[in-house]
Amino acid sequence: MPNDTDASDHTRNCGGNYRIPADFLDGPPDPDEPPLGLSQTDFQKSFEIAIQLGAIVSVIVLYWRRFLELAVVSRVLVAFLPTGLIGLSAVVWWGTLKP
Repeated sequence: MPNDTDASDHTRNCGGNYRIPADFLDGPPDPDEPPLGLSQTDFQKSFEIAIQLGAIVSVIVLYWRRFLELAVVSRVLVAFLPTGLIGLSAVVWWGTLKP
């Protein structure tokens, strides 16, 4: 049975038979560093946008009759209102939204 002295420099014993990578326990990741050390290309970013747009369009095509009802339109607008106000106040407060 391994003990704490058998742990390598890359893992830490957290009790029992579990080991957690040491990098995970050292704090949050650097926001400037890409996740998993992999950077995204422009093609990958465009592909993700196209996939999301396809999902949105498929829902609209599937339920287009419901989207024409006044009750549904009003509910969507009321649901969007808090998000729109928060976004507008952020733009006014900071001058622009920064990614």
